[in-house]
Amino acid sequence: MIGEGAARNGLIRVARGRMILMLDCSVEITGDLYGPLSRALADPTVGLAGPWGLRTTDLKHFDEVTSGEAEAVQGYCAAARREVLLEIGGFDERYRFYRNLDIAVSLAARERGYRVVTLGADCARRHEHRVWESLSEDERLKRSRRNFDRMYSRFHGKPVLIAGRD
Repeated sequence: MIGEGAARNGLIRVARGRMILMLDCSVEITGDLYGPLSRALADPTVGLAGPWGLRTTDLKHFDEVTSGEAEAVQGYCAAARREVLLEIGGFDERYRFYRNLDIAVSLAARERGYRVVTLGADCARRHEHRVWESLSEDERLKRSRRNFDRMYSRFHGKPVLIAGRD
């Protein structure tokens, strides 16, 4: 079975557009989300954009944000310029589960000097995430922990945090 990172890289390879929107089936578009995302990505300093982001000061505890700059855009709905994803090497294929992969790719973009911005939360709505809900609490924890450990060891101590750049 193909993992989440490898699957997303496969989609990047077949995508032909300049911008890529990664949209989970748990997300309902309720307004013009594409306009604000494409305008944000027109700024060459922006690497990723989406309606739901995460802020952190320590890579251990994250708070959700829906506007402004963030350390990460949540993968339920994230847009990027194809060239940025290719520049950072795409998605780490060791991530077989989706959790924390969004954080890792966002931090990889920030490591290259790109900004990650959140906007458009008023144009989208999240619903029950079927993969998450289908797993037991123990299985969720086990799969999420592997990816968290991978992300944390890769980016801990690197200048990827917003506060670290001020």
